[in-house]
Amino acid sequence: MRPNIVVGVEDGESMYKKWYFEVIIDHIEQVTHVQPHIRIGWATTHFQPSPGHGDGFSSNGIGDNTYSYGFDGQNIWFAGRAYDVSNNDTKQVGFKKNDVIGCLLDLDIPEMWFSLNGLPVKGLIREFNLTGMFYPAMSLSSRVSCRYIFGGEHGRFMHQPPEGVASLYEAMLIKQKVCIEPCFSFGNIERNCLNGPSHIQHNIAFTPQPVRTNHIILPTYLENICDKLAANSHELWCMNKIANGWRFGENRDDIQKINPCLTLFDNLPIEEKQHNLTTTVENLKSLLAFGYHIGIEMKTDDRRLKYIKLPNTYVQSNSYKSQPLDLSNVILSTKMDELIELLAENTYNVWAAARIKDGFTYDVSDNPHHKRSPYLLPYSIIDDSIKKINRDIASETVKTLLSYGYTIDTPTGDIEDLNRRNKDVKNNEPMSNYRTYRAEKTFAVTRGKWYYEVELLTSGRMLIGWGHASNLGAFYPLGTDSYGYSFDGLNARRFHHNTYDRFGKQWTKNDVVDCMIDLHDKTISFSLNGELMLDNYGNETSFDGLDIDEIGFVPAITSFNGQKARFNFGQDIHSLKYFTSCGLQEGYEPFCVNMSKNATFWY
Repeated sequence: MRPNIVVGVEDGESMYKKWYFEVIIDHIEQVTHVQPHIRIGWATTHFQPSPGHGDGFSSNGIGDNTYSYGFDGQNIWFAGRAYDVSNNDTKQVGFKKNDVIGCLLDLDIPEMWFSLNGLPVKGLIREFNLTGMFYPAMSLSSRVSCRYIFGGEHGRFMHQPPEGVASLYEAMLIKQKVCIEPCFSFGNIERNCLNGPSHIQHNIAFTPQPVRTNHIILPTYLENICDKLAANSHELWCMNKIANGWRFGENRDDIQKINPCLTLFDNLPIEEKQHNLTTTVENLKSLLAFGYHIGIEMKTDDRRLKYIKLPNTYVQSNSYKSQPLDLSNVILSTKMDELIELLAENTYNVWAAARIKDGFTYDVSDNPHHKRSPYLLPYSIIDDSIKKINRDIASETVKTLLSYGYTIDTPTGDIEDLNRRNKDVKNNEPMSNYRTYRAEKTFAVTRGKWYYEVELLTSGRMLIGWGHASNLGAFYPLGTDSYGYSFDGLNARRFHHNTYDRFGKQWTKNDVVDCMIDLHDKTISFSLNGELMLDNYGNETSFDGLDIDEIGFVPAITSFNGQKARFNFGQDIHSLKYFTSCGLQEGYEPFCVNMSKNATFWY
């Protein structure tokens, strides 16, 4: 069992390096002649426990392979070997009720040690592999109950962790809810519910990667605009500050909302002025680094530019009143909106990289004194208010350029493909991100017309369909090779032989996908909630010209991280939701008609 909290280490990333949690033994009962199994420790995202004997080297417990490390009260377990670390003055064998186990992970050294009821054991683990993310884990036999303690509102520690070590709850996301789940689970097999791999929040270990600009040299015709961009950015900043109740004063006071920078751009302290100019230059370089081109269409009379007219309430004690450009009439195209999103994310990554370089690390709460920040997260999952700030800055830069008569040309195809990171779906998915199931070969069909339903318990990515029982493997998503035929309702497309094309429409949670195979006409069709899905040409057939062998076809599914689905093969024909409206009239039969037992699945 594990919580949904992970920690890790990588050069230039935002994760803190020292973590601690505790476990309390609530109940332990011996039900056979064998001692109860309890191991508590850490595992990595590469840890794949086998649910039984056979493939997977029967690694059923924490410490049975090289991707997990466990403590059982007497031994530290790693790679299937036990190392005795019990204290000489104790005769305790294993854990007993109310024992408190402390687990510390130091990713700097690296080092891992355990304590029992506040006393460190005499052995520890050092120089272990840091590949992957680490999470707390425990393996238990029946009639054993344990409780995780992560600190803060997630349980007060029974024993104080060493100085400089963070409570594990500090690695959580701000709005994250803790849940304890199995390290490996197929789902509720008795009810034909199959799950994909458990979703782990890998991106908590954030390594900002701003676009490289050290090779970019600004053209001469852009040097003059830098001061204007920086000045207008300052005017906008002052306007927003004054609107929020700030006022000018010689000495800064955040409580009284006093700031000495509420003045003309030329009157700013040299450090502040240089910072604004540097930021402006970096924004222009980033724009060029993304492949955009800035052209000249200079206005001859800057007096035609409109400025925002603010009321006299904006006048400060130093007689300064903000006067930024009026950018409300500047209309941006869709391509410019894409540029703004790129610049906003890059601005955030530049800020995050600078904070990490200054020694800041991620924490669920803000603590500048200890250099901990809750904002050091990937741009995709940060709070919308932070995104808005960065988008506004990027939008002001682009609109100001256009207001002064400059043009911005979008990249050509090759450059555009290079810079649109993480937008294309990759077919080469890591195997830890998905799980492919197929029905057992003995259920394969070689003739006739067959039907089954899949109820979507989640709305994420799944590949649902049919596969050749003789050659379909579990190593790749369904449809990657020539032996699988699938429908991807998250993206509304079909998938076969590693080729996607548009098909049908998108599904949502609780929808029902109807899967039909006609082995006489050699076709596969899909419907969603009883409505046949069509391709771009209006054809109801999803796949045709099937290559039928003597082994036959079986239902199959690839379920990605965190996804769940329930199969209905029609043992009880009345339980099928849409068979009468789509399937029965066409001569299809339920896949498990006249069967009393559920179909067996392999993965």
